[in-house]
Amino acid sequence: MKMPPPLQAAGDCEDACMYKYLLFAGTTEGRQIAEFLKTQSIPVCVFTATEYGSELIDVSDTLHVVSGRLDREQMYDCFTNNRACTVIDATHPYATAVSENLRSASEAAGCRYIRVCREQDAADWRLRQGIVTAASVEEAVSFLAGTTGRILLTTGSKNLKDFARLPDFEQRVYARILSIPASMELAAEAGLAGEHLMCMQGPFSQEMNEACIRHVNASWLVTKETGTAGGFLEKLDAAQACGCKTLVIGRPQETGGISVAQCVAEIAAASGSDARRIALIGTGVGADLTESAAAFLEQSDLIIGAGRIVEEVLKRRQSRKTSADLIYEYRASEIREILRADQTHRQIAILFSGDTGFFSGAAAFSEEIRSGEMVCFPGISSLSAFAARIGFSWNEVKIVSIHGRRANVIAQVRKNRYVFCLLGRPDDVRNICTGLIRFCGSADEQQDTALRLSALTVSVGEKMGTPDEKIISGTPESFLTYENDPIAVMLIENTLPDRQTVPGIADEAFQRGNVPMTKEEIRTLAVSKLRLCSSDIVYDIGAGTGSISIEAARMVPDGTVYAVEVNPEGTALIRSNRNAFGTDNLQVIEGHAPEALEDLPAPDAALIGGSKGTIGELIRLLYEKNPSLRIVVTAITLETVAAVLAAVQELKETAELKDTAAIQHEVVQVSVARSRQVGNTHMMMGQNPIFLITLWR
Repeated sequence: MKMPPPLQAAGDCEDACMYKYLLFAGTTEGRQIAEFLKTQSIPVCVFTATEYGSELIDVSDTLHVVSGRLDREQMYDCFTNNRACTVIDATHPYATAVSENLRSASEAAGCRYIRVCREQDAADWRLRQGIVTAASVEEAVSFLAGTTGRILLTTGSKNLKDFARLPDFEQRVYARILSIPASMELAAEAGLAGEHLMCMQGPFSQEMNEACIRHVNASWLVTKETGTAGGFLEKLDAAQACGCKTLVIGRPQETGGISVAQCVAEIAAASGSDARRIALIGTGVGADLTESAAAFLEQSDLIIGAGRIVEEVLKRRQSRKTSADLIYEYRASEIREILRADQTHRQIAILFSGDTGFFSGAAAFSEEIRSGEMVCFPGISSLSAFAARIGFSWNEVKIVSIHGRRANVIAQVRKNRYVFCLLGRPDDVRNICTGLIRFCGSADEQQDTALRLSALTVSVGEKMGTPDEKIISGTPESFLTYENDPIAVMLIENTLPDRQTVPGIADEAFQRGNVPMTKEEIRTLAVSKLRLCSSDIVYDIGAGTGSISIEAARMVPDGTVYAVEVNPEGTALIRSNRNAFGTDNLQVIEGHAPEALEDLPAPDAALIGGSKGTIGELIRLLYEKNPSLRIVVTAITLETVAAVLAAVQELKETAELKDTAAIQHEVVQVSVARSRQVGNTHMMMGQNPIFLITLWR
């Protein structure tokens, strides 16, 4: 075996090749560290156990590769000749004897020793069906001796002689090994040859693993816990897909090691080379980068982003960056995995459309930005560009997005002068405009709280910042058959928005029919007692004409109100009132409570105006849905008050629901008198007293 030349004394020769690091590799982690040392021109000698391993590492003027196994004495001699070096042990997690020799020889020679450990996978793989674990190869052989069916070994060639002790080994066992002479010789010595051998290089995809399992009709797949870098999870997924049981030989416990990222960072700090730089770049509308973002991109050696965005950016910059590697990926979880596994690239640009702070995937990396692991270059948002194109200031704009999410656009239009909406489907414009027309209703020119069609103007922008950019404006009616480009934005102007911020709609504004309606003063107090927030989910049980539902819907433009009513005449009135007041965030549920509530999402607040004698059951179900719920009950009779208090007491005593012992209550009686003209005089006419019972935690 050819040994590396000894380290020469500093200053003997300016061009002397000095090995600052001796790297023992042969794993993915070792290759990553070797690549980093090469890119930084840091002298290193890399040792691999096999010639095949050495072929996977690119040599350079500062990187020398030596293949062949060293015993402890050879390690000691090498380290003594290079006494000032640092020994990096990036050998396989199962090569415990090699690591122990490296540690011992380094200490004896006075060299610094660094152990690079492979990161552990999440332990939840142990919970999968059909997985058995063994602490060692010997334990695995003992277990398999008591099983039946064919076995596919993916543990390498070194342990084949151990598995050869299995009964019917030559007929039952199939092995996947490296396609190198040394591995095939070990297989032959163990008694495996011909169709019982698969000679190939990994790691493998799930599909390739499935093909191997099905090819041999394996009942058992045997693997070591090699981690993500070794394709471990792909093996488990393949076995599960094929109905094959898996035997996992556990990884030896390691202490005192560091990760690849920590090792690279330590080398960078010691050598004075720059640590890895990562930037989140907003590409703006039409891939129009800011100057600082463009400068960072030009120096990047890896670019990550959705294919459309990456290609558009490179196209707009007139040339493809052939010196940078490209990865088409936009999902935050996958990008994190790429960054974790990649330790060779030193400047990485992650591209996002628009502005990084405006409904952007960059938001998923907020912790990394705050910790300083990443920097952020914002782009020109579609809102900023669109406002500039049509000449308006967006200080008062309410921003919503229905790009892959839901938003109460109509409710926002009713309350705001300007609503800017990010779109995502070709039917978004016409659907919104259809809703605007439907929710204007008969109250268009009558009520201050209603949505007025004559006050609305719609503007649509498509393919912003590109040569195909298009901006058109018109009334909602002009867009009823319009099909927009999915990459589009929309601005809705309402010159007569509803500025009322507190409950209190006049009784005369509602359509009433023969259905009872909670009067204005009680309605205002009841909604106030609910302490609503703008994004709450609210139940109105026994909604009647929907007067309280309408008041609540106006208070929660980002939330949803469910009006539950059993009377068909009542549900029809609720729908009419909903349309008249433009509260599209109000959903009508026709049915009996509590059955009608079971499939609804958990509420943040609930008002009970009618219970049909099921008040106790209702309160219990509501607190099962949300133990932190706030409930307001409107009652006319003392019996209803008593039933509510009894239900609360029962919950406290049984303590069947989590934290229900903390429920508090308040009972308020409200008496209202309103003036009525009698001839030339006015008399006060009293209304029925109402009890407001509030429950909260």
